[in-house]
Amino acid sequence: MCVPISAATPEQIRERVGIYIWGNVPDLSAAVDDARNTGADHVVRAFIGPWSDTPPYHDDVRPLAEKVSDAGYQKMFREYQVIMLTAYDSYSYRSEYGAADSLSELQDRSETFEVRDRPNAGKIEQPSLGIARHLAQMSGKESREYLHRVKAEFAEFTYALARHDRTFILSNWEAENDVPDAGYWPWFHGYLQARLDGILEGRARALRARLPGRIFTAFEFTIIPEFAGRPSGLMMLGRNLRGVDYMSYSSWWSIGSGFDAQTMQSSFREALRRIRDHVSNTQRLIIGEFGEYWNEHPDARRLRAIVDVALDEHVEYLFNWVLYDQPGELDDHGRDASHFGKFTQKRGLTPQGRAMRRWIAGAESVR
Repeated sequence: MCVPISAATPEQIRERVGIYIWGNVPDLSAAVDDARNTGADHVVRAFIGPWSDTPPYHDDVRPLAEKVSDAGYQKMFREYQVIMLTAYDSYSYRSEYGAADSLSELQDRSETFEVRDRPNAGKIEQPSLGIARHLAQMSGKESREYLHRVKAEFAEFTYALARHDRTFILSNWEAENDVPDAGYWPWFHGYLQARLDGILEGRARALRARLPGRIFTAFEFTIIPEFAGRPSGLMMLGRNLRGVDYMSYSSWWSIGSGFDAQTMQSSFREALRRIRDHVSNTQRLIIGEFGEYWNEHPDARRLRAIVDVALDEHVEYLFNWVLYDQPGELDDHGRDASHFGKFTQKRGLTPQGRAMRRWIAGAESVR
């Protein structure tokens, strides 16, 4: 049955649809200007973590609380009202240098910055997998100390953010892709809970200090309940975590390559129904990632269909992947996956970027 969809207004889109700034970012301050140039100037999502987001992704293991003072993040905080940050701490990254051969080696890694010949220097595609593997090898005392340091870094990070009169949403990245082996999820759960506990501690401190920032937590997953053949991070992890304000669905499995706009809306409505069946009434929903290739769908009508159905279904925010084209990126089948950007690497608007401008200007909708 086709359920009528109310087309989102330009103001709804401007206030609740943002662009994801992550990967191949030439300069974060310039990226903020480009994202706002589409008209999406209220809400944004970005990465903050232990490597640079500009190629060649060099290590940057300063604590998160220190990084928020960087010029690019400060500009983002000035220009946007709502900022969702995909955040990874520096402490665990310094310890995540591949599977340890012994507990003594693991201890050495945890206690020093100066580990040589580590295979994972720079950007890591699955940043929490090594963490979960390491935690699985530790004694109870070692794991408690490790997670205490993770919690402490997130607490200081949260307190630093709260100095800004903005709304922040702090999240992981796609749980099922971050740690693909569900056998390690019990330890992954411990890491995720330590992050959340740190955010809650920092938020409580900020409230006592009457700081102006509003800090919220999110858990992100990409496999919905009742998905055939793969376990859902929402079901096995997210529902069992304490202190989650938002559930963030990275929605790639709801985007069929052959779907037209109407089928796309039906797919998302069903996904959101399944998700809502398994989350608390107090937990709000985010579409953490959605996107498509502008070279295959230059009119962006399918993307607009996702926006309309998600806002009609009272999703709080949506984040479109991604600000810039990603040269050299391949999908899971080895195909070219570079044409998701609103801008080329030379900062020229793509057809998708122009479409977003039209949506916010009120010149285009899908009904």
